[in-house]
Amino acid sequence: MFNKNFIKDRATALKVANKLSLSQLITVGLLVFTTYHAVTNKTIVEIIPPYLDERITLAYESASSKYHIKYALFTAITMGNVTPSSISTTIDALQTTFTPELYHSLKAQLRDQGESLRKSGSTLDFKPKTWEFEPDTGLTFITGVQKMIPLHGNPTSKTITYEFAIEVNNYVPWIKHFVVYNGVAHNQRWVDENSDRTAGAS
Repeated sequence: MFNKNFIKDRATALKVANKLSLSQLITVGLLVFTTYHAVTNKTIVEIIPPYLDERITLAYESASSKYHIKYALFTAITMGNVTPSSISTTIDALQTTFTPELYHSLKAQLRDQGESLRKSGSTLDFKPKTWEFEPDTGLTFITGVQKMIPLHGNPTSKTITYEFAIEVNNYVPWIKHFVVYNGVAHNQRWVDENSDRTAGAS
């Protein structure tokens, strides 16, 4: 009787052990599978940044058009609204926004601008009016009104455009191209129209 019960209990224990081993193998397999895909997959992240009520997407090496516009707007507003006392803070705030090479040259320009504002006691005020991301060229344009407010005298206003090219590398955005100029955006439509005028004049 004892032998029969022993054999029966042993067989049951072996079955349970086999099932547990199989369960552990499946768990390990799923863990390996999940880890592999977590390392190799380029995830697309959806976020809602501050001051933007729409979702934007950020992938490993790309971003949605709204992300380009949001990033360019932040940079243009930061650069366009400066006082003699805030120029140092502005320079620090932009350090991780531009590529290191571009930031190095831009830093010197901003310091010169700050010195000029300090001497005249003027401040700069920029209010964006229109913005556009151009997928074909990868350029983002922020156009608005810049007002120079002197310590004494009347403010002067003009339309200017900030032009950016933003790249995303390993989920990190960088501005790799930047220029600011008077007037409207030099987008592809503007380039085509001015090329036609130049061709017609010649």
